[in-house]
Amino acid sequence: IFSSSGNSGPGANTISYPAAYPNVVAAGMLDAVRIANRMSSRGIDDGNDSTISARELELTGGGFVIESTSFDGCYEIMSGTSMSSPSVAGFAAANWQGLNSATRSYLQNILAQDINNSAILPGYDDTGPGFDTSTGYGLPRNGGVNGSINANVNAVQASVPAGQTVNIDVSGPANSNFRIGVTSPAGDWTFGEFTTDGSGNSALTLTPWTDPGTWLLTVDFGGGATDFGAAYDTFQQTN
Repeated sequence: IFSSSGNSGPGANTISYPAAYPNVVAAGMLDAVRIANRMSSRGIDDGNDSTISARELELTGGGFVIESTSFDGCYEIMSGTSMSSPSVAGFAAANWQGLNSATRSYLQNILAQDINNSAILPGYDDTGPGFDTSTGYGLPRNGGVNGSINANVNAVQASVPAGQTVNIDVSGPANSNFRIGVTSPAGDWTFGEFTTDGSGNSALTLTPWTDPGTWLLTVDFGGGATDFGAAYDTFQQTN
């Protein structure tokens, strides 16, 4: 059973039922640059990332500004975990198809083997990539089933003093549009939209404001949180 985590974030332990039950896959919401959306309900962390306990978030999906059907038979733009949970359920259906033995435990085994495997992209919150109360194990994708875009973003300087520029190298499909998202200690924002050259490369320069700590860069070649080709890198800004 898959359930939306609720829209009562960003406070800790705001996950709602039935998502809070340990045998239900709780799905949170990412925004357009794969950052945990503020309204997405958060779970807890019991300290054991190999299993899911009651009130822990498990996965996240794109749920921000989604075109959906409305009660009057038309379409409208909606945001919320009710938009993200169907995409997470679709991931499970794609991986379970044709497997009579596929159960709730089967999905848990996929996650427990390696949270950075080919089927899971790390989610992001203010603490950076990895399992956390905002994104769970991260964003599921069908990369392990149907392949994915080969994309990469690299912050050339791993550590920079405050006020110094950061060089960013991006690689991906040739002559393709992409977007750079940034998570700083002070908040989330979009750096801009750019295009790779004929060789699939692009070199950019970011001038961050004075905000010491970990800065996270994400690159998205699909225009949204559901893109299979997103990648990430971090750099540290010192005092």
